Amino acid sequence: MQQMKTDAPLPCPYRACLVRCWKEETILPDESPVWRFMLQEIPGEPRRRGFSRFEDMVEHLRASLMDGPGKTRD
Repeated sequence: MQQMKTDAPLPCPYRACLVRCWKEETILPDESPVWRFMLQEIPGEPRRRGFSRFEDMVEHLRASLMDGPGKTRD
């Protein structure tokens, strides 16, 4: 029976991300506040990506999950 090498990392079957949302006030009093979003993959190297629209963040997350673990789209 042949032994498998254990020094190579195994692919991870899940991804973990931190989503941050905050509201920025506008300069003009008659304008509505604007929501901002940030997506950070964890664990690993802290890669952050900011978005001004919720839909853009969701699309980026969807695309990165379709690429599979370890791959990113920029």
